[in-house]
Amino acid sequence: VLTALIDSPRDAVLVPMPQYPIYSALLSLLNGKMLGYHMDEERDWALDVSALEDQVALARDQGLRPRAVVVINPGNPVGNVLTQENMNEIAHFCKKEGLIVLADEVYQENIYGEKPFV
Repeated sequence: VLTALIDSPRDAVLVPMPQYPIYSALLSLLNGKMLGYHMDEERDWALDVSALEDQVALARDQGLRPRAVVVINPGNPVGNVLTQENMNEIAHFCKKEGLIVLADEVYQENIYGEKPFV
């Protein structure tokens, strides 16, 4: 999917921090830009949409073209599970900004704790 999205050094993808390094490596290989966004540790590693908004605005100010948001759920390496509400916020944000959601759900069978995987 990334090879279809990145066709210019101005193309960028938002990636959660901390992150599994495959995303930074692939974006570097494809000559794209990685825009790191930080998960909200105080909210049990939720994805704070305001962090996405800040990164998109900053990238556009720098002449970059944000193309997608990587959402790792359950999170790697922190093991967080996003709530349905948080997933809805992310989907609405991506629709508003014209961004593709890259849903990395490879660890969906490795859930520990009380939160359900959605």
